[in-house]
This record gives sequence, structure tokens and C-alpha cells, in this order.
Amino acid sequence: MEYRGVFMSFNEMVLRLGQTLGLLLTRIFFHLWGTTGAFFMGATIALMTAVF
Repeated sequence: MEYRGVFMSFNEMVLRLGQTLGLLLTRIFFHLWGTTGAFFMGATIALMTAVF
């Protein structure tokens, strides 16, 4: 319980970082390969999250 605030703050920071980087990566993949590229990038990240 001593470091609960630190953990919660770090967790929130990682969530916001993921939201920011996810949009940027999707934009890059969309620019390079269109809608299909953005979809497969999202699917790949979702599968990697499920596995690891």
C-alpha cells in the first residue's frame, strides 16, 4: 500500500502513452498501406497483447 499512488500514476501514464502512440502508428500504416494496413497493424498488436 505504500507505493499505491506511484503504481497508479505509472499505470495511467502507460495507458495514455499507448493511446497516443497507437493513433500515430495507425496513421503511419494508413498512409503507407491504406485501410487494410491500419486494420492489420491493429490486429497484429491485439494478437501480440493477447499472447504476451
